[in-house]
Amino acid sequence: MISLIRILLVLSCGVAQATDVVDYSDFTKRPGGIATAWVAGADGVEIDVRVSTDGVAYVFHDSLIKMPGLDGRTYSDIVEAYAYDLPKLSALLGDVPHSGYFVFDLRIPDTERASVAIAAIRLSRIPVDKVVIQSDNFDVLAEVRELWPEVRRSYASSAHGIVPFVAPSSSSQLVNLLSTNEIDRVSLKGRLFLNAEFINSLKLRGVEVHVWTINLGSRIEHYLLLGVDGIVSKRPAAVTEEIDRFISEATRPRTAMYPLARYATTDPNLRNFAQIRKSLVDD
Repeated sequence: MISLIRILLVLSCGVAQATDVVDYSDFTKRPGGIATAWVAGADGVEIDVRVSTDGVAYVFHDSLIKMPGLDGRTYSDIVEAYAYDLPKLSALLGDVPHSGYFVFDLRIPDTERASVAIAAIRLSRIPVDKVVIQSDNFDVLAEVRELWPEVRRSYASSAHGIVPFVAPSSSSQLVNLLSTNEIDRVSLKGRLFLNAEFINSLKLRGVEVHVWTINLGSRIEHYLLLGVDGIVSKRPAAVTEEIDRFISEATRPRTAMYPLARYATTDPNLRNFAQIRKSLVDD
């Protein structure tokens, strides 16, 4: 997670767009790291949460996502098996100042463990208006709604074939899924450069759009142009510099601005973006 600042982007077309940057660096997953994020000006921090077989909610690192057997071990076994600092969620959140908001991404395989994670989060006494519960599993999010109706929920697209990257192929289908589950916030994998039509169609339907994990300058600029609601990154300094540069060069041609933005990047590895993403854009 990363630490950054909320900035008012004044686009050349005269539209003001507030973009959050959410801290997703490993540092915030260590005791004391969250307080440092607030000092640095972060709008929010995102914390991955898993629950062991013995009912311990602990902080997870996405670099371990492909490690086998995590969901079938006790907390002590997990800590012993992996050379990572995996603190209990209660330890990480103890006495943490609530200067910004928290996105808790529940990396849990079933709804039964959702109650453990929610209980640990509520014990921290973070105000409900500063909590977002996120998951790539609609069943888990439905369980969260039953357990904590007041909390805001967010759907996270996943890296293993979940919408909108495989099916359904359009933003309208994604909006229908979100609407059915009463969710108005989505966090999308942004490494393939979602384009203006896709993001704009979500925003016009009242969906708050965040993108992850954006660390490169060309990608950061691309999503600033499209007016996303939040950028999740592991490189706060790079994002901050890009936002500052973007503001200082706010006299861009209107044809390159949201919502008329076309594919805009200097990344030579993504020149075929239009062809790659064509099937995922509404008419």
